[in-house]
Amino acid sequence: MKRFIITVCLFLITCFTTFAQNNRPVLIDGASSYDIRSYGYYHEDKSLKATIDTLIKLKQSGKLIELTPGRTFNKGFTQSYWWIVFDVHNTLTEPVHLFFNERSNSINQLQLFKVDSTGKVTPMALTGDHFKFHSRPVNYHNYLYPIKLKANEKASYFLWADKRGQNIVMPLSLAKDVDLVHAEIPFYTIFGIFVGIYLFAILFNIFLFISLRDKIHLYYALYVICILIFNLEVERSAFQWLYP
Repeated sequence: MKRFIITVCLFLITCFTTFAQNNRPVLIDGASSYDIRSYGYYHEDKSLKATIDTLIKLKQSGKLIELTPGRTFNKGFTQSYWWIVFDVHNTLTEPVHLFFNERSNSINQLQLFKVDSTGKVTPMALTGDHFKFHSRPVNYHNYLYPIKLKANEKASYFLWADKRGQNIVMPLSLAKDVDLVHAEIPFYTIFGIFVGIYLFAILFNIFLFISLRDKIHLYYALYVICILIFNLEVERSAFQWLYP
């Protein structure tokens, strides 16, 4: 009898976990952005052999691990592949256009897969730091994937990420395409001001070098150029503007 009760309890726990992993979608409504961390899951692929079919089966069997709400996905130094999984449900009676945004700017390789309600798998662009800039789905300093949902459509998304040999930190977000562009305006404004200051300092010191013939001004101009390139590298704008 005791064994029967334990078996039933384990079965119910398994069913509940599976149910939860299939019924925690991000509800797309009138909001401008959505927090994937409160709904998504992840899987560490230590064998480096998992495929999208493998992840679909793991999701169906409830073997994925929940993301921590309110915290950036951070697993430190890694030699594994990582998968992020989340469901979406467009509750609107009209199509919606979203952007999935991976904001770390420094993943070796990543690819997003869409699985619709019929089970059809649609792979999106394979991109990352190991590829040229034009491999990105959107010409942007972050890794943006466009997501288009029909009215009342439900779908699952699977992100595969490779950052072996480094620390993996992935800030993830999901937002309406127009709202994401508007939200980036303050960033580009401030960044443009700093770039303008750097360029002024470079030109001013070159002018002083020509006028005074003091090499210290030339060295300082080179120093500022290095700082400018470093800041462009941090934001990954260098790949967009200097060496794609």
